[in-house]
Amino acid sequence: LLLPVAEILRARVLADPIVRVDDTALPVLDKTHKSGIYKGHLWVFAGLGPLVAYTFTKGWTADEISPYLSVIDGFVQCDDYKGYSTQITLPDGTKRMLVDPERRLGCMMHVRRRFHEALKLGDKRAARGIELIGALYEIERIAKDAAASAEQRLELRTDFSLPLLDAFEAWVDELTPRTLPRSPLGEALGYASHQRAYVRRCFTDGRFEIDNGLAERILREPCSGRKAYLFTGSVDAAHRLAGAYSLVQSCR
Repeated sequence: LLLPVAEILRARVLADPIVRVDDTALPVLDKTHKSGIYKGHLWVFAGLGPLVAYTFTKGWTADEISPYLSVIDGFVQCDDYKGYSTQITLPDGTKRMLVDPERRLGCMMHVRRRFHEALKLGDKRAARGIELIGALYEIERIAKDAAASAEQRLELRTDFSLPLLDAFEAWVDELTPRTLPRSPLGEALGYASHQRAYVRRCFTDGRFEIDNGLAERILREPCSGRKAYLFTGSVDAAHRLAGAYSLVQSCR
C-alpha cells in the first residue's frame, strides 16, 4: 500500500534541481544463492526540500541504478563510485555517462577523509591539506550561522573560499610529483586531483553544498537498523523496506 506513495515521492525528489545520492549494502536472503544470502544495495536520494527517497537494487551496477539517475535533469552530488562515470545506453538508443560530468558535484568530506587517514598513518605532510580544508569549512559555518542566502553564500565563497581552494590545489600539485602514488598520501593527492573539477563546481553556486554529508547522514538510520535486522527476507521485502524508509525519513 505504501509503495505507490513512495514512488511519487521519489519522482518529486529526482525532479529537484540538485539531487544528493549515496548508497549502502543491504543483505538479502536467497535460497538459490550458494551462501543463502547476497548483497543488494539501498540507495538514497535527497533534494533541496525535506523529502528523501530510497530505492533498492539487487546489484551495484550502473545499469541497475540508471533508470533513476538518468531521469535527473539537475545537478547530482555523489561520491567516487566508478559507476557514475560508466557509459550507459538510454531507452532511445543514445549513449551518455550515468552522471553527466558537467552536472556532477563532488564531496569535500571524501577528499578530507583520505588526507586524515594519511595523517593518522604518520605522514605529517597531510596536515597542510587538512588545515586548508578546515578553513573552507569555517567559511561555510560562518555562512550558516548568519543564515546567509544563496547569493550571500556565493559572495563569501568568491571572496574567501576560492583563494583557499586555489592554495589547496596548488599544494596538491606541488606535492604530487614528490609522493609515491600508492602511499596513503599519494592516494589522497590522486583522489583530490581526480575530483578537482567536481569539488570546485560546488563553490560556483550558493545553493550547492561543498560535500555530500546530507545523503550520508540520511543513510545512518538504515545502517543502524541493518545491525539489528541483519537482512531482508526477499527482493520484494527490500523494495517495501525502501518505500517505508522513504516515507518515514521524509516525515522525520
